[in-house]
Amino acid sequence: MSSIIRRPYRGETDLDAIANLINTCEAVDQLEEGTSVTELKQSFDDPCIDKERDLFLWQDADNQLIGFSRLWIVPTDTVIDGFLGFRVHPTAPLKIISVCESNSMLVDL
Repeated sequence: MSSIIRRPYRGETDLDAIANLINTCEAVDQLEEGTSVTELKQSFDDPCIDKERDLFLWQDADNQLIGFSRLWIVPTDTVIDGFLGFRVHPTAPLKIISVCESNSMLVDL
């Protein structure tokens, strides 16, 4: 199996690759959920986002972005609630699933 690396978000230098991945997925899925670098920047600049904890990228052996995940934890005083969203390049879903099955992918909250 080819090597897949999970890594944290590295800042604005990742925005173009993330937008490209989301828009590549959109071209296949047609869910009307495309995005732009500007929209991502605004979204990621939300003070509720812990960029080190909430944003992760997966790259293949050629350093191509093939997956992206985002954790949303809704700020509240009572019930802790959250959502996990992810995008996987249309040519790579089995690679990502295989890595997730063979490795612990837990996030400490």
